[in-house]
Amino acid sequence: MIKCRLSLCTAIIAIFLLQSQSKGPLLTFSPSIAQGSPLFIVASSAKPLVGSMLRIQYLSGKLGSFFQAYNPGLDFLSIMAESPEKAVSYLGIEPPVAFLAGIPPDAEPGPARVLLYSSLGELIAEAGLEILAREYIAEDIRLTPSLTGLRADADPKKEEEARRYAALLAMSNPLAVYLDAPFIKPVQSERRTSFYGDRRRYLYSSGSVAYSMHAGTDYGVPVGTPLTAAGRGRVVMAEYRIVTGNTLVLEHLPGVYSIYMHMHTISVTMEQLVGRGEAIGRSGATGLATGPHLHWELRISNIPCDPEAMIGIDNFPDIGTMLPRLKGGDFYQPDYDRRQ
Repeated sequence: MIKCRLSLCTAIIAIFLLQSQSKGPLLTFSPSIAQGSPLFIVASSAKPLVGSMLRIQYLSGKLGSFFQAYNPGLDFLSIMAESPEKAVSYLGIEPPVAFLAGIPPDAEPGPARVLLYSSLGELIAEAGLEILAREYIAEDIRLTPSLTGLRADADPKKEEEARRYAALLAMSNPLAVYLDAPFIKPVQSERRTSFYGDRRRYLYSSGSVAYSMHAGTDYGVPVGTPLTAAGRGRVVMAEYRIVTGNTLVLEHLPGVYSIYMHMHTISVTMEQLVGRGEAIGRSGATGLATGPHLHWELRISNIPCDPEAMIGIDNFPDIGTMLPRLKGGDFYQPDYDRRQ
C-alpha cells in the first residue's frame, strides 16, 4: 500500500513537472506514413480538446481535414495497477483525443505538417509528418461485351445506386462507435489478384479504354468461401448493386467504413451489429467481376485507404466515444485533395 502511494505520488509530481514545461497539447503519432494509409494521432492536453479539429498540410500546400475520436474517461486505477509509467501520461490532463486520419492515395510525398486547432479555430499544436511514396501496380483488365456494357452503358438505376452509395460514405454519425480493435483479414487466403491503389486500364470490347484507381484489395477465392467482418461494426448497406454485385458496408466509427463487394451471399441484415470475425456471407463473382473474388475496401472520411494497413496496427488507441468536429453547431465536411 505504501509502495502504491509512493508510485502515485511520484506520478503526480512527474506529471506536474511535465505540464509545467508544456506550452500546449502533445501530439503522438508515427513520424512517417505511406500514401493511402490510416494514421492515428493522439492529442493530450491540460485543457479540454472537445470540438478540436485536425488538419494535415501537404507539401503542395493543400489541407486535409478529418473527424476525431474522443475518449471521455479513463479508469485511472486500472491503468495505475497495470503500469505507473503509463499512468503518468494521463494523470492531471484531460482525456486524450484520438484522430483517425486517412492519407489520400495521391497525397504528395514529402514533408507535411499536422495542425491541431481549438474549437475556436486557434492553432494550438503542430508537428512534422513525412509522407512516403507508395509504388502502385499498373494493370490491364480486358472486358467482355457484357461486362463492357455493365461498366460503360448509361443506366438510371446504376446512377441512382452510385449517388446513394457516395452519400452513405460521406456520412459521419457521431454516435457510431463500434470499432474496439485493429482489423483482421475478412477471408482466410493470401492469394491477392489485385492490390490497393492499382492503376487500372479497362480495355472495352468496343476498342475504347477507361482508367481508374483500384480502391481496395482483391482476394481471389472460390465462390462460396466464408467471409467474416474485419472489425466490429454496424451494417449500413446489404444489397445487390448492378456494378458491385452483392455489397456489404460496415460502419466502424464516424466516417469509417469497410466494404465487401461481389459476394455470392450476404448473411447479415441492415442495422445488425456484428463482431470482429463474425460470419457475414460468402464470396462470389456477382456484378462486374472477371472471376470469383472478394473486393475489400476501407474508407476514412470518404478517403480510400489500404484496408490491410489496419490489420494489427500497432498504434491503435483506446477509443471510448467518437465526436465530430464542430464549429457553430454544424458538421464540417471532408475536404481533401481529390486529384484522381
